[in-house]
Amino acid sequence: MKDPRAAPVKPKEDVWSESENDVTHLTDEDFDSTLAMSQSALVMFYAPWCGHCKRMKPEYENAATRLKV
Repeated sequence: MKDPRAAPVKPKEDVWSESENDVTHLTDEDFDSTLAMSQSALVMFYAPWCGHCKRMKPEYENAATRLKV
């Protein structure tokens, strides 16, 4: 028998590129030029529906802050 209560509404996740952090978010327009200016870079291709990506997000933010120095 189905539960007559409505399913709980999941809170909408903020857009990562709009949140305050030290991660540089690249687009098609600036990907190559930004990487060409860097001697080394850590790149993550993020999919907002991916559980692995969501779990790695804070680690990348931490790495970006530590590498910013």
